[in-house]
This record gives sequence, structure tokens and C-alpha cells, in this order.
Amino acid sequence: MKIDKILVKENSSIRETMQAIQIGGYRIALVLDSDKKISGIVTDGDIRRGILEGIGINESVKNVMNKNFIYAIPDMSKEKILEIMKNNEVDAIPLIDEDKKVRDVLLLKEGSVVSFED
Repeated sequence: MKIDKILVKENSSIRETMQAIQIGGYRIALVLDSDKKISGIVTDGDIRRGILEGIGINESVKNVMNKNFIYAIPDMSKEKILEIMKNNEVDAIPLIDEDKKVRDVLLLKEGSVVSFED
């Protein structure tokens, strides 16, 4: 699957983000700014909490995105990434470069770290 399917713009609605999460199948969408740099992530849990707080699904995803997210960088070992994911109890994290551009999403599958593109 192409990673583009789980990328949304900051001005996307929560509804559009929910569609991206559904298509991606890993309960996560990545939010990009106008320069295509990552500005946050959104999980189905973030959306659920937002709705419970009264945020409508036609409002901007910026209202529910997590700006302080866990991520990996290209020179990290798979062992280190696996440790980070297990310690933080997450199944998916973005791999971002020094320019805050998304290079991949890393998934925890059967105890191993794999690329979203695989």
C-alpha cells in the first residue's frame, strides 16, 4: 500500500482523516503542513477523544492531532525502533528525516518492525 493514502493536510476535516485511517488499516494518519512536512499524527483514539469532547467531524484535523508524537529517524537501528515502539505501546510510527519529511511509516508486525510499503 502506498503511504500517500494515510497522509492528510492540516486543513483536512476529521471526516477526511477518518477515511484515510480506514483505508490505511493501521489506525493512524499523518498530518502534513503546506510544505509537506509532518506537523502531527492522528489515531482513531485521538478522533474518538475529540468527538467525546464535542469536536465535530467536519472540523479541522488540527483540533485532534497529536503534535508531540513518537517518531523514528533514518539512522536508527530496527532494534532501537522496536524498543521505542514496545516501550510506548504503539503499533505504528513515522520515519522522518532531518527536514521533517515523511520517509515511511514503520509498523510492528509479529514482533518485528516492517515498512508500511511492504
